[in-house]
Amino acid sequence: MALKVHPDHRVVIIGGGIGGLSLGILLAQLDYKITLVEQNKHVGGMMRSYIREGIECDIGIHYLGALADGQVLKRCFEFLGVFDQIPFEKMGSNGIIDRYIFTNPSVKLDHFDLPEGFNAYTVNLKTAFPTETKAIDLFTKNLRRFAVKLNELAFLYQDIPTGDLI
Repeated sequence: MALKVHPDHRVVIIGGGIGGLSLGILLAQLDYKITLVEQNKHVGGMMRSYIREGIECDIGIHYLGALADGQVLKRCFEFLGVFDQIPFEKMGSNGIIDRYIFTNPSVKLDHFDLPEGFNAYTVNLKTAFPTETKAIDLFTKNLRRFAVKLNELAFLYQDIPTGDLI
């Protein structure tokens, strides 16, 4: 896909969430004149938080993956020139990134721990759902395949076949 740059053109971006901000940075790097319109007092969309009566309220994304050296989100944020300006904190240093609590009695588990890494995730899934190993193998195979495509950023330039997902 060839991109025709028209630096004399002006662009209005509606929304100052991560998509609007990222697009604004990319177009500004191509010398477009940008006007970003945001309905809220501050930009950031679901990536921001606020403090009310001394209590910090996180309203959006609480964690992101793919931020290690060479991984896709870190590469994107570095390309945009914002990686060092975002206060990331590594989660999962004790082996667990998140814990899901189940309250539905039909689910045979009371919780599921989400560990860091594909291998640990697969092991936890198979331990939690031992009768579903075939489905888990297919799921994690596709998850790995999509992670490779995401890391290549190939999805921007080609169709990813989805016919063998089931």
